[in-house]
Amino acid sequence: MATAAPPMPRGRRRAQTAAKWTGIGLIGLVVLLGLFFVWLNSSLGHRFVVKQINELETASGLDIDVGRIEGSLFGELTLRDISLKDPKGQFFTAPEATLDWRPLAYFRNHIDIKRLEIPTARLFRLPQLKPGDPNAPLLPDIDIDVGRLEIGRIAVDPAVTGYRHVLSLSGSARIDDGRAQVALDAAALPEPGLPGGDKFVLRLDAVPEANRLAVGVKIDAPRDGFVAKLAGIDRPLVASIGGHGTWADWRGDAKAALGGNAFARLAITAKDGTITLDGPMNPAMLMAAGPAKNLLYPVVHVNLITRLDQRRADTRLRMNSRSIAIVADGLVDLGRNQFQDFKV
Repeated sequence: MATAAPPMPRGRRRAQTAAKWTGIGLIGLVVLLGLFFVWLNSSLGHRFVVKQINELETASGLDIDVGRIEGSLFGELTLRDISLKDPKGQFFTAPEATLDWRPLAYFRNHIDIKRLEIPTARLFRLPQLKPGDPNAPLLPDIDIDVGRLEIGRIAVDPAVTGYRHVLSLSGSARIDDGRAQVALDAAALPEPGLPGGDKFVLRLDAVPEANRLAVGVKIDAPRDGFVAKLAGIDRPLVASIGGHGTWADWRGDAKAALGGNAFARLAITAKDGTITLDGPMNPAMLMAAGPAKNLLYPVVHVNLITRLDQRRADTRLRMNSRSIAIVADGLVDLGRNQFQDFKV
């Protein structure tokens, strides 16, 4: 005759019951979360997201407005009727923008944008935003990936430089802990009756842990182009930064000429996070006649040494002309936007 199984201890029964209801609760939570994502990706959910975007205003006064959203919020979508405003009103619009991104990466402290394309846009004027918190970090403490950025045509109104311009912009960026990779190409497009011809190229690949550092910048700006009008100069500008080496030992130079005359020629070295700039500059070329121009004429020798560590720059600056000498030393904290023990 078979004997009856001994009764299950009360503690084990309670544990099994707790595990059962915990599992049911987790499954229910997953189902609810899935339903929420499905709703969020519906037309009703799109309108909800648009409402949240349009009601958001940053501390700087930047206000982003969107007309509607088409596509998937969790992949590729199209934003319609984009408008950027500052406290004085609208300063930028774009009829549409295509965004391919991975929003859930934000929970890993990562902004992951595969592609952002804006066919046409308009810049009415430069934004005038409120000053931010002086203690807020200058550099974001978050990983940023932009696989492809392209703005085909930006119409710039006369309020920016006094003239109309048409710009284009393309690039990519990857910024994370210990690494910065940026590629940017911009141009002012020559069109009938509009000044153009400006070209700007930036290439940066800085990976200290891999002992890699590559930098290249080129600017070619005609006298009536966008850069000249924006900077208020009446001469063509040609400038470049380039060099070769590693993060432990990089050597290059920065050169600039205004109207065919030398404006700056600085030797640049970077060794284990310490960057040195040394050479002559002619800032008097940008000044009207007067005491300041006389003090800096005909040339100023610049020697800048700064050591970067954890978003802080331990800096020493020496500037000498035949009439004046300027000395500055101290720490610049980029994370807190502060000067520490800085003396001039």
